[in-house]
Amino acid sequence: MKCIFQLRLLLVCVLCYMLNGCEYELENENVLNIEEPAELQTFDLTLTSSGQALEIFEVTELNYDVSMNNYNVIKAKISLQDKTWEFESTDSGSCIIDPKDFENGIDTIVLSVFFHSGSGSIADYSRLEGYYVERKWPVTLDGRNAPTLVPTKRINENGFLEIEWPVCDQYNFVNYEINTYSNKGIIKITDPSQTTYIDSLYVGGDFSIRVGCNVVDNYNSGKVYNFYEELPKPIFEEIGFKQVRISWKKSPYPAQYDLRWGEENRLCFSPNDTSCIIPQKGFGEMEYFYLCTKSVYAKNWSDFSFPDYLTTSAKYHLGERLISANWPEFAYNKYSKTIYSSEYDDVKSFTIDDYSQISKVKIDYLLSGCVCTCPTNSSKMATISNNRIYVFEDENLDNCTEITYKTRVFQAYDHFLMTNNDLIAVAYNYIYELIDMESKKVIASLKLSDYPQRNKYACISTTQNAKHMCVATSSGIKIYAFENGKLTETYSDSKDYESAYFDPMNSSRLYLILDDEAGIEVRNPLNFELLDKINIESGYIIQNIDPETNNLLVKNNNILLVIDTKTHEILYGVPCTERKGWLYNNHLFIDNGYGLDLSKF
Repeated sequence: MKCIFQLRLLLVCVLCYMLNGCEYELENENVLNIEEPAELQTFDLTLTSSGQALEIFEVTELNYDVSMNNYNVIKAKISLQDKTWEFESTDSGSCIIDPKDFENGIDTIVLSVFFHSGSGSIADYSRLEGYYVERKWPVTLDGRNAPTLVPTKRINENGFLEIEWPVCDQYNFVNYEINTYSNKGIIKITDPSQTTYIDSLYVGGDFSIRVGCNVVDNYNSGKVYNFYEELPKPIFEEIGFKQVRISWKKSPYPAQYDLRWGEENRLCFSPNDTSCIIPQKGFGEMEYFYLCTKSVYAKNWSDFSFPDYLTTSAKYHLGERLISANWPEFAYNKYSKTIYSSEYDDVKSFTIDDYSQISKVKIDYLLSGCVCTCPTNSSKMATISNNRIYVFEDENLDNCTEITYKTRVFQAYDHFLMTNNDLIAVAYNYIYELIDMESKKVIASLKLSDYPQRNKYACISTTQNAKHMCVATSSGIKIYAFENGKLTETYSDSKDYESAYFDPMNSSRLYLILDDEAGIEVRNPLNFELLDKINIESGYIIQNIDPETNNLLVKNNNILLVIDTKTHEILYGVPCTERKGWLYNNHLFIDNGYGLDLSKF
């Protein structure tokens, strides 16, 4: 750099005056001729730092070095904002600058150096003559720590998840560091104006992201941003009893769907498909459905390797579960409109309207698949354990009469019925007995020579007035009358019967189904006169007659049929593979604990 600095010294003038005043004639040999300093001289000023040159973002040592061309330095100084560092008689030096002590921004740093003129004059030696050199450099200062970045989210114009965060406008910015659950590593963004991250594969579920910020000499990891968006979930709607519509809410992201259930069932759907219709599996049969939502840009997966974090599940069953234990029995009290069943050692009562539990009571040694029974003319209910009969006054289950009966180890009862005149009918292992609830004694007993071997519950029946009972087997039917404390056979034949059932509201009607024969016969137990015949296919078993509607329930291995006993019309056909069913007040119940309100269909 070229600069000039020359001083005309007052001292020279004074000396000349003194010499003239002494009138002394100078001689050349005693005088040293001094040349004036050059108007222009070249110097090289260099300023370096231990860090990044002229960008001061951390504590930095600045060094200056002067190429003097045989000129000696009188003084040097470095100036920055309102601070100055001075150095005496040295051609190099250094200073420490902490950017935190200065205003952030772009500024100017100035190196100023005073040199001797090199003329050898008194003025030169007296530092009154010489050169002044100044050089300026732009400098960027920023000592701030990295900011804490708080991300937000939105769905951009292409339908993708977009994470945004505030821009870091600091001069000491190095990069953003993006860390999300979907990345195996850290993404670094060096452009401070790029403040978005797009995840084109996100379609919902958990998401976690941390946006860190690196500046020189400082790092801020930022705050973790967690959120959860609901994934589409299967929703079920019955279409009658034969089909189910499965639907789901459309994802706001570009997504496709995979639905699977069972061992091998799988359906794939495009982004615009949000429902399908499949066959109804059956009343009380529970199935889990899994819906996987994935980006249209995702790689294909094998049939059943859906990622859990992209999958929702829902269980579906036709009906509502009241009892979770195995093989529960159901009973109904027409008088109080109450449903009864049992779960392990607990007997429970429920409302018929919405299956709300009313009460429960624990009974020791309650039989698995405990049977309950109710008359049609009072609020009573009876149940049986392995050695006692319990008679409750009503649905509150808090007023009980106990009857000791047949102390024995576990014994399954094939028939258990409370009549309208305070008798209880019990059948088991070729024995049929009537018990008087008032005396708590067996008042009639019958050793049966022929006993059902299949569907025993559907082959022994007693009228609600206790005047007749029947036993139907593959060898024939026998009808007994109960009169004067005795059970007397009044009719028998040798046909092959599948099931028999007395109408609980009309004891003069006995419903019969013959094995491998179509139709249901309705006969009078007094004379076995045929009163009516309902035409249905063969292979059905009578379950019961609803005391409220007088509709008949029959079943085979695949379906439950509800039949109007007056018109013979099949009102409902409900798919079902369970062993037993009951129809009460237009509600179906089955022995896996489910109930179904038919009025909703």
